[in-house]
Amino acid sequence: MRALYGIFHRIFPELNKNSRDSITSAIDCERKKIKN
Repeated sequence: MRALYGIFHRIFPELNKNSRDSITSAIDCERKKIKN
């Protein structure tokens, strides 16, 4: 999970460690894209 956070942090530098909910939502969106 930390690795994923690192990737998202690089893609979205505006995200903070307190924005884990936003990161989780982004990961869920990516999973949906992969499923589709």
